[in-house]
Amino acid sequence: MRASFVGLIYRKTFNLSNKARSKYSVGEIVTHQSVDAQKLQDSITYLHMIWSAPTQIIISMVLLWQLLGVAALIGLLVMTAVMPINYKVAQKMGIFQKELMGMKDKRGKATNEIIQGIRVIKYFAWESTFVKKITGIRDQEVCE
Repeated sequence: MRASFVGLIYRKTFNLSNKARSKYSVGEIVTHQSVDAQKLQDSITYLHMIWSAPTQIIISMVLLWQLLGVAALIGLLVMTAVMPINYKVAQKMGIFQKELMGMKDKRGKATNEIIQGIRVIKYFAWESTFVKKITGIRDQEVCE
């Protein structure tokens, strides 16, 4: 299914107008393709959790009740109380992930520009300037 989805995206990419192609680099298009395909694959993988998770919780609680008694309910209460905190942490991680992807795209775009203009860079001996540029973007990516 994932391979079919990637194939559909590639076909759509070939039908893009020149204006649309100039908006995104080849690397960005490929990244979108792989990320979208991965999201589709993950959603289908975890789709069974709709029925599986409640079943697992119920079975686990019954077994824990047999072993621990009332302490099992206290554990369930703590787990339920922590859920909003986990949700907020997951939201923050999603925000950080988007920022990180933006930084990676920026670094990829700069690296692509350097590779395309490598003859001019070598001719004028600008290697150190461009190394500093890429290193600066990497430092931002790691530190932020």
